[in-house]
Amino acid sequence: MLDIVDVQRENAALRAELTATQAVLAEKDAQLQRILNTLGWRLLSTYGRFKYGVLLPALGFLNVYPHQF
Repeated sequence: MLDIVDVQRENAALRAELTATQAVLAEKDAQLQRILNTLGWRLLSTYGRFKYGVLLPALGFLNVYPHQF
């Protein structure tokens, strides 16, 4: 049978694990934001919107590029 001390010990261990996991998540989020804020990412993102929104549909309309995306 678990007594109160064991439950408190388990609770403390789980809180420590949660804190460590939150720290890792914060680091990953910061890393992702650094990547998304780079000039290269912004240029590729703009190019992708242009390519799939304008270029490929226009080429498909002109029958230069088969419309298969």
